[in-house]
Amino acid sequence: SARPCRHELPNDWGSLRRELVLERHLATRASCDTRVQADYSELVASAAAGPQADAAELSTELVRHIESAAARGISAEQLERARLEQLNAFERLRSSHEAVASLLSQAEVAGDWRLLFWQHDMVRELTLDEANAALRAWVVAHNRSDVLLRHGDGVPAVVPPAPGPVQELVAGKG
Repeated sequence: SARPCRHELPNDWGSLRRELVLERHLATRASCDTRVQADYSELVASAAAGPQADAAELSTELVRHIESAAARGISAEQLERARLEQLNAFERLRSSHEAVASLLSQAEVAGDWRLLFWQHDMVRELTLDEANAALRAWVVAHNRSDVLLRHGDGVPAVVPPAPGPVQELVAGKG
């Protein structure tokens, strides 16, 4: 669910969201995340807006922001916030055996179940210089895949039928 774009929330610190959602009002949400693997890593940035938005402009501005931020580099504070978010996600895994099993299986398919723990170590040990060098080397136009999903022009949204009274749904179940 999209949050209102004109109200800054206390935990709102991402430059992508701040620019595209809160300042320029081009999107209703925007985020950026990384996925670290042994043989590759991904930086995934996304933004969404309503059907009246200019999807091409939003796409262009999302790419511009990411490429500009990568060229500029991130700050120590940004790295520490991202690191803390990732380490907290690893910690939350401990309460979900199913999630741990799934991630261990994915790591095994990638070559070795211990890659999950290698990922944790990489997040914990990454230096600011390493992060910025990787951003400058890899966030470039010839190494990017763009996907633009937009609302269809002139195509009305499908409206599901209204549900019947709740009492009818639960009648005789009791």
